[in-house]
Amino acid sequence: MRFALVASAALALLISAPIVAAEDSWFTYVSREDRFALNLPGQPNIEAFTYVSEHGSPWQARRHTLQYEGYLHRMSVVDMRASILTAGSDAVSPGFEKRGAIAFAASNLRETGEVILDNFDQVQIIPGHKLEIVLPDGRLNLVDLRIHDEYLYIQESISPVDAIPAYEVPSSMELLNADLIVPRYQNSGFPGPIPVAASSAYSPRAAGGGGIDYLSREDRFAVIFPGEPMIEEFIYESAQYSP
Repeated sequence: MRFALVASAALALLISAPIVAAEDSWFTYVSREDRFALNLPGQPNIEAFTYVSEHGSPWQARRHTLQYEGYLHRMSVVDMRASILTAGSDAVSPGFEKRGAIAFAASNLRETGEVILDNFDQVQIIPGHKLEIVLPDGRLNLVDLRIHDEYLYIQESISPVDAIPAYEVPSSMELLNADLIVPRYQNSGFPGPIPVAASSAYSPRAAGGGGIDYLSREDRFAVIFPGEPMIEEFIYESAQYSP
Protein backbone atom coordinates (compact mmCIF):
# COMPACT_ATOMS: atom_id res chain seq x y z
CA MET A 1 0.00 0.00 0.00
CA ARG A 2 1.10 3.58 -0.55
CA PHE A 3 1.60 4.53 3.11
CA ALA A 4 3.49 1.32 3.84
CA LEU A 5 5.83 1.90 0.92
CA VAL A 6 6.51 5.46 2.02
CA ALA A 7 7.36 4.27 5.54
CA SER A 8 9.75 1.60 4.30
CA ALA A 9 11.59 4.00 2.00
CA ALA A 10 11.92 6.61 4.72
CA LEU A 11 13.43 4.30 7.33
CA ALA A 12 16.83 4.46 5.66
CA LEU A 13 17.05 8.09 6.79
CA LEU A 14 16.01 7.60 10.41
CA ILE A 15 19.42 8.12 11.94
CA SER A 16 19.88 11.60 10.47
CA ALA A 17 16.27 12.76 10.27
CA PRO A 18 13.65 11.95 12.91
CA ILE A 19 10.75 12.85 10.61
CA VAL A 20 10.59 12.26 6.88
CA ALA A 21 8.01 14.20 4.91
CA ALA A 22 5.64 12.31 2.62
CA GLU A 23 2.93 13.28 0.17
CA ASP A 24 -0.58 14.37 1.19
CA SER A 25 0.75 15.89 4.47
CA TRP A 26 1.36 12.44 6.00
CA PHE A 27 4.84 11.72 7.27
CA THR A 28 6.79 8.96 8.97
CA TYR A 29 6.51 9.57 12.69
CA VAL A 30 9.45 8.01 14.51
CA SER A 31 9.59 7.43 18.26
CA ARG A 32 13.22 6.84 19.16
CA GLU A 33 12.33 6.17 22.79
CA ASP A 34 9.64 3.59 21.99
CA ARG A 35 11.40 2.18 18.89
CA PHE A 36 8.71 2.33 16.25
CA ALA A 37 7.89 4.19 13.04
CA LEU A 38 4.39 4.88 11.80
CA ASN A 39 2.73 6.97 9.10
CA LEU A 40 0.62 9.72 10.64
CA PRO A 41 -1.02 12.92 9.33
CA GLY A 42 0.35 15.04 12.22
CA GLN A 43 2.22 15.08 15.52
CA PRO A 44 0.52 12.90 18.16
CA ASN A 45 -0.09 13.75 21.78
CA ILE A 46 2.01 11.61 24.15
CA GLU A 47 0.92 10.61 27.64
CA ALA A 48 2.54 8.30 30.18
CA PHE A 49 0.49 5.76 32.12
CA THR A 50 0.82 2.49 34.03
CA TYR A 51 -0.30 -0.67 32.25
CA VAL A 52 -1.13 -3.40 34.76
CA SER A 53 -0.22 -6.83 33.43
CA GLU A 54 -2.19 -10.05 33.79
CA HIS A 55 -0.13 -10.88 36.89
CA GLY A 56 -0.26 -7.38 38.37
CA SER A 57 3.11 -6.04 37.27
CA PRO A 58 3.05 -2.21 36.95
CA TRP A 59 4.45 -1.85 33.45
CA GLN A 60 5.33 1.70 32.41
CA ALA A 61 3.76 2.73 29.12
CA ARG A 62 3.26 5.64 26.74
CA ARG A 63 0.29 6.35 24.51
CA HIS A 64 0.73 8.26 21.23
CA THR A 65 -2.67 9.65 20.14
CA LEU A 66 -3.83 11.74 17.18
CA GLN A 67 -7.30 12.64 15.88
CA TYR A 68 -7.53 13.56 12.22
CA GLU A 69 -10.60 14.01 10.02
CA GLY A 70 -12.72 11.95 12.40
CA TYR A 71 -10.20 9.11 12.65
CA LEU A 72 -8.46 8.27 15.92
CA HIS A 73 -4.91 6.90 15.65
CA ARG A 74 -3.51 5.47 18.87
CA MET A 75 -0.29 3.60 19.60
CA SER A 76 0.29 2.30 23.13
CA VAL A 77 3.81 1.07 23.87
CA VAL A 78 4.29 -1.01 27.03
CA ASP A 79 7.71 -1.56 28.60
CA MET A 80 7.52 -5.12 29.99
CA ARG A 81 10.90 -5.23 31.72
CA ALA A 82 9.59 -4.69 35.27
CA SER A 83 7.85 -7.72 36.80
CA ILE A 84 6.61 -8.70 40.23
CA LEU A 85 7.27 -12.34 39.30
CA THR A 86 10.59 -13.93 40.16
CA ALA A 87 12.91 -15.50 37.64
CA GLY A 88 13.53 -19.22 37.79
CA SER A 89 12.33 -22.55 36.50
CA ASP A 90 8.77 -21.96 37.69
CA ALA A 91 6.28 -21.92 34.82
CA VAL A 92 4.98 -18.57 36.06
CA SER A 93 7.98 -16.27 35.58
CA PRO A 94 8.71 -12.88 33.96
CA GLY A 95 9.23 -14.62 30.61
CA PHE A 96 5.89 -16.40 30.97
CA GLU A 97 4.24 -13.05 31.74
CA LYS A 98 5.68 -11.40 28.63
CA ARG A 99 4.71 -14.30 26.37
CA GLY A 100 1.10 -13.97 27.53
CA ALA A 101 0.98 -10.19 27.11
CA ILE A 102 -0.56 -10.25 23.62
CA ALA A 103 -3.30 -12.69 24.66
CA PHE A 104 -4.06 -10.59 27.76
CA ALA A 105 -4.24 -7.34 25.76
CA ALA A 106 -6.40 -8.99 23.09
CA SER A 107 -8.83 -10.36 25.70
CA ASN A 108 -9.30 -6.87 27.12
CA LEU A 109 -9.84 -5.38 23.67
CA ARG A 110 -12.43 -8.04 22.78
CA GLU A 111 -14.60 -6.69 25.60
CA THR A 112 -14.80 -3.23 24.02
CA GLY A 113 -17.22 -4.25 21.25
CA GLU A 114 -18.25 -6.87 18.70
CA VAL A 115 -15.23 -8.69 17.25
CA ILE A 116 -15.58 -9.35 13.52
CA LEU A 117 -11.99 -10.50 12.92
CA ASP A 118 -9.66 -12.22 15.40
CA ASN A 119 -6.47 -13.45 13.80
CA PHE A 120 -3.18 -14.51 15.38
CA ASP A 121 -0.51 -14.32 12.70
CA GLN A 122 1.88 -17.26 13.11
CA VAL A 123 3.85 -16.47 9.96
CA GLN A 124 5.26 -13.15 11.17
CA ILE A 125 8.84 -12.96 12.38
CA ILE A 126 7.64 -10.62 15.13
CA PRO A 127 4.64 -12.24 16.93
CA GLY A 128 1.42 -10.43 16.12
CA HIS A 129 -2.33 -10.48 16.65
CA LYS A 130 -4.93 -8.58 14.64
CA LEU A 131 -8.46 -7.65 15.66
CA GLU A 132 -11.32 -5.80 13.99
CA ILE A 133 -13.87 -4.59 16.52
CA VAL A 134 -17.17 -2.79 16.00
CA LEU A 135 -17.51 -0.43 18.96
CA PRO A 136 -20.91 0.19 20.63
CA ASP A 137 -21.24 3.56 18.85
CA GLY A 138 -20.74 1.94 15.43
CA ARG A 139 -17.12 2.93 14.84
CA LEU A 140 -14.65 0.29 13.63
CA ASN A 141 -11.41 -0.27 15.53
CA LEU A 142 -8.58 -1.96 13.63
CA VAL A 143 -6.06 -3.31 16.15
CA ASP A 144 -2.55 -4.60 15.53
CA LEU A 145 -0.69 -6.08 18.51
CA ARG A 146 3.01 -6.91 18.36
CA ILE A 147 5.73 -7.97 20.78
CA HIS A 148 9.31 -7.00 20.00
CA ASP A 149 12.25 -7.22 22.39
CA GLU A 150 10.91 -6.05 25.78
CA TYR A 151 7.98 -4.05 24.42
CA LEU A 152 4.29 -4.68 23.73
CA TYR A 153 2.83 -2.54 20.92
CA ILE A 154 -0.93 -1.93 20.73
CA GLN A 155 -1.86 0.03 17.62
CA GLU A 156 -5.46 1.14 17.14
CA SER A 157 -7.02 2.94 14.17
CA ILE A 158 -10.62 3.88 14.91
CA SER A 159 -12.70 4.89 11.89
CA PRO A 160 -15.80 7.13 12.02
CA VAL A 161 -19.22 5.56 11.57
CA ASP A 162 -19.93 4.73 7.89
CA ALA A 163 -16.39 5.77 6.87
CA ILE A 164 -13.79 3.78 4.97
CA PRO A 165 -11.79 1.75 7.53
CA ALA A 166 -8.18 2.83 8.04
CA TYR A 167 -6.68 -0.40 6.70
CA GLU A 168 -3.66 1.36 5.19
CA VAL A 169 -2.52 2.84 8.49
CA PRO A 170 -1.81 -0.38 10.46
CA SER A 171 0.12 -1.77 7.51
CA SER A 172 2.70 0.99 7.84
CA MET A 173 3.97 0.14 11.34
CA GLU A 174 7.66 -0.70 11.60
CA LEU A 175 9.36 -1.89 14.80
CA LEU A 176 12.97 -0.86 15.37
CA ASN A 177 15.89 -2.07 17.41
CA ALA A 178 18.05 0.07 19.69
CA ASP A 179 19.94 1.50 16.69
CA LEU A 180 16.65 2.43 14.95
CA ILE A 181 17.11 -0.17 12.25
CA VAL A 182 14.22 -2.31 11.05
CA PRO A 183 15.09 -5.79 12.45
CA ARG A 184 13.67 -7.77 9.56
CA TYR A 185 14.81 -11.40 9.39
CA GLN A 186 17.01 -11.07 12.48
CA ASN A 187 14.73 -12.57 15.15
CA SER A 188 16.06 -15.68 16.88
CA GLY A 189 12.73 -17.52 16.72
CA PHE A 190 11.43 -19.65 13.87
CA PRO A 191 12.33 -19.56 11.10
CA GLY A 192 15.46 -17.77 12.27
CA PRO A 193 17.46 -15.39 10.09
CA ILE A 194 15.95 -15.46 6.59
CA PRO A 195 18.40 -13.62 4.32
CA VAL A 196 15.73 -12.49 1.85
CA ALA A 197 17.78 -9.49 0.77
CA ALA A 198 21.15 -11.28 0.94
CA SER A 199 22.96 -13.52 -1.50
CA SER A 200 23.32 -16.49 0.83
CA ALA A 201 20.75 -19.27 0.68
CA TYR A 202 18.31 -20.25 3.39
CA SER A 203 18.60 -23.88 4.45
CA PRO A 204 15.49 -25.35 6.11
CA ARG A 205 16.18 -27.31 9.27
CA ALA A 206 14.40 -30.34 10.70
CA ALA A 207 12.05 -29.55 13.57
CA GLY A 208 11.14 -31.72 16.55
CA GLY A 209 8.08 -33.94 16.76
CA GLY A 210 8.23 -34.96 13.12
CA GLY A 211 7.64 -31.44 11.85
CA ILE A 212 9.63 -29.65 9.16
CA ASP A 213 10.44 -26.05 8.30
CA TYR A 214 8.49 -25.72 5.06
CA LEU A 215 9.84 -22.91 2.88
CA SER A 216 8.12 -21.66 -0.26
CA ARG A 217 10.53 -19.51 -2.25
CA GLU A 218 7.91 -18.84 -4.91
CA ASP A 219 5.32 -17.59 -2.39
CA ARG A 220 7.96 -16.14 -0.02
CA PHE A 221 7.01 -17.63 3.33
CA ALA A 222 8.20 -20.19 5.85
CA VAL A 223 6.07 -22.15 8.32
CA ILE A 224 6.28 -25.28 10.49
CA PHE A 225 4.30 -28.18 8.97
CA PRO A 226 4.11 -31.85 9.98
CA GLY A 227 5.11 -32.84 6.44
CA GLU A 228 5.28 -31.76 2.80
CA PRO A 229 1.97 -30.08 1.82
CA MET A 230 -0.04 -30.57 -1.35
CA ILE A 231 -0.03 -27.46 -3.57
CA GLU A 232 -2.92 -26.41 -5.78
CA GLU A 233 -3.52 -23.25 -7.81
CA PHE A 234 -6.83 -21.42 -7.76
CA ILE A 235 -8.36 -18.03 -8.52
CA TYR A 236 -8.97 -15.82 -5.47
CA GLU A 237 -11.54 -13.12 -6.17
CA SER A 238 -11.27 -9.87 -4.17
CA ALA A 239 -14.17 -7.80 -2.82
CA GLN A 240 -13.91 -5.68 -5.99
CA TYR A 241 -13.91 -8.86 -8.18
CA SER A 242 -10.25 -8.71 -9.14
CA PRO A 243 -9.06 -12.22 -10.15
